[in-house]
Amino acid sequence: MKKNAGTSEASRIADQLRRAFYGAAWHGPTVLELLEDVDVAVAAAKPLKDVHSIWELLLHIEAWDRAGIVRLGGKKCQPAGTDNFPRVTKPTEGA
Repeated sequence: MKKNAGTSEASRIADQLRRAFYGAAWHGPTVLELLEDVDVAVAAAKPLKDVHSIWELLLHIEAWDRAGIVRLGGKKCQPAGTDNFPRVTKPTEGA
């Protein structure tokens, strides 16, 4: 793939991340589109044993979004444990 002059790899990755959340994503519906009708109860629900809730998966996405930013800055970042899947706070609209 030929890169455009002046376009850095970091800028390309940042653009793909923006698209994944806000629109024109290559993979289909964006994260925000998928969450439009999800309320607190649904996001926090764990209807199956050993399966992450929507809330937990969103915290996981956030953790790796931050890891990507750290890595683009040239530092090592490998979330593990509760850094990889942060604990869900009390499920409220504000949280």
